[in-house]
Amino acid sequence: MSTYISGTSAATLTLNNSCPYTIWPAISTNPGSPNPPDAYAGFELPSRALKTLDMPLVGWSGRAWARTLCAGNGPGNAFTCATGDCRTGNIYCGALPSAPVTFIELNLADVSQGNTNDSYQVSVAAGYNVPVSVVPPVGLGCSVASCLGNVNAVCPEKLRVVGDGGKVIACMSACQVFQDPVECCLGEYKGPTKCKPTQYSQIFKRACPMAMSYIYDNAYQYCKGGSNYLVTFCPGF
Repeated sequence: MSTYISGTSAATLTLNNSCPYTIWPAISTNPGSPNPPDAYAGFELPSRALKTLDMPLVGWSGRAWARTLCAGNGPGNAFTCATGDCRTGNIYCGALPSAPVTFIELNLADVSQGNTNDSYQVSVAAGYNVPVSVVPPVGLGCSVASCLGNVNAVCPEKLRVVGDGGKVIACMSACQVFQDPVECCLGEYKGPTKCKPTQYSQIFKRACPMAMSYIYDNAYQYCKGGSNYLVTFCPGF
């Protein structure tokens, strides 16, 4: 199953759902960035399905993620998700999600600003719900960004989000749970020289060594502008 939205593109994002269940991907555009079509803001993606998004605007930057365990279909029956929910009551997001969620962060090149490279990373700094990988084109010497480990399986009890039947469906960040300046890199711990990995962020890092595990853990990869990326949720499943 594949849906292709055509147009003149700076890059294409092909979203591949390898999870053994339906997900509802969503995309949020950063403030000041040009907006892609509204339909990109949220949609259903069945297991083993693909959806290719033409990103028609040079210089776009934003985030993508998977929502899981969703139900409802609008007014009178609000659309909600157990993880990654946007709190809009609609399948179309238009807002950043509630943590915890595994983020894909992407910044497309803008030659007019002297930037010829795309940058991208996977982040678990806001917690984790599903594994994900971002694979650039072969032959350009660009690196994969990913979180391949099952963080839910090693999530400390205090950070667990538990669904029906007692199953761990997501893992919160220690910042979200404890509101501790040490974990949140705030106050006297604000800044890359003052904020260091903690025992909790290191759990995420061990499970996903190529992902951003806390706010100053830069895991960005770079690739020639205009490249096309394969984003796979639950790679290897």
